[in-house]
Amino acid sequence: MSATTVQNVKKTFTASGTIAQYSLVKIETDGKVSTATKVGSGEVRVGFSDRAAADGEATSVTLLNGGGSAFGIASATVTIGDILFGATTGKLGTTASHTSVGVALNTV
Repeated sequence: MSATTVQNVKKTFTASGTIAQYSLVKIETDGKVSTATKVGSGEVRVGFSDRAAADGEATSVTLLNGGGSAFGIASATVTIGDILFGATTGKLGTTASHTSVGVALNTV
């Protein structure tokens, strides 16, 4: 049996509302993305915006399940190796909530 590897690290979506660069984004029922706002469950987070986008603009998203690394915005100080979770307004924090979205590769 053979296996095929597909590397789909990024995907372009239409913004629903204003999205800041490097924000954690969620997918809406219409297929658009918007800034993730909930700390806990209830959002389908798909990745991080590569650039700022206004409502209706196309924006590239680095997918959470695409592998590799992405830039994100910390809501407070994080240290290399910290497990990161979604915080408010598309930012990341270290307070455990729902599902982790990554590991800090820098101290900021």
